[in-house]
Amino acid sequence: MLDAVRIHDTKTLAERNQDRGGLITYLNDLRRFLKENEVLRKDFDPDGIFDNKVIMEVLEEVK
Repeated sequence: MLDAVRIHDTKTLAERNQDRGGLITYLNDLRRFLKENEVLRKDFDPDGIFDNKVIMEVLEEVK
């Protein structure tokens, strides 16, 4: 999983963290994958654990 970690520029960060952007899509895909493979130990709601408001506010300020 660490191989997937990257440092992105502000434009890419804004794209990935927008509403329905990359990170929430990743969390939804991860949940689905874990459930399908019967390795999800505790269910979680991606919308309940991800709030993009703060990062989007910061990205707006640094533009």
